[in-house]
Amino acid sequence: MGILDRLIAKNVEKYVYGMIEHGQSEADYPSLGFDAARAYARSNGATSYPDMRDSIGFEKQISGRIYWIFFTRGRAGRGTSISLTHRSIANETDTRAAPSSSSHRSGSAYLKDGLHFLESLSPAEMEQRRPWRGDMQICERFLSSLGQHINTSDVATAYFYTLLQGIQGRSMLLSFLSFVEDSGASLQEQEDAAFELIKYMWDRMDRQGQLKFLAFGRLP
Repeated sequence: MGILDRLIAKNVEKYVYGMIEHGQSEADYPSLGFDAARAYARSNGATSYPDMRDSIGFEKQISGRIYWIFFTRGRAGRGTSISLTHRSIANETDTRAAPSSSSHRSGSAYLKDGLHFLESLSPAEMEQRRPWRGDMQICERFLSSLGQHINTSDVATAYFYTLLQGIQGRSMLLSFLSFVEDSGASLQEQEDAAFELIKYMWDRMDRQGQLKFLAFGRLP
């Protein structure tokens, strides 16, 4: 880490550690530049997403505890807003470990609680939620497998891809998956649950809307 990186880290951590010390979960800092906060996040393993140019999040262990730290560009483009979520104590058993195949739950088992969870989130909170600790490679493989699953169902694949291309739709799906993951679901259970969510939304669409998507046929 170079001198500039250390100076940036020292400046950003002044705000983050101050929030922890005072028990704050959210705070706005007009004097903290978002570019500096984003650089600090990337140096801690954060991944930037095309649909999240003004926000970025990552996990960090601080004083034996693991926090999800989320930076958002401040209002009118000035400063940075910080959100902290305490996730666990370091070295404790990972409650998200995949259960054994004998305890496999159907995707529909997560749907009702997952929908209630989505209803409890504000738009800003929904943008913060990401499963698999923000691992983009897992995300792309998962969505590819989910697309193949949908391609063999009655749901139009064009609808699925349209959902992913929209910021709101993609954030909703990933927030739902973060809830299912935190519930202890395996990747296969997560895929089944995601399919049930998409099918639920598809079935609620009027037939005219469905036909517009079905007109595209099966997409590769």
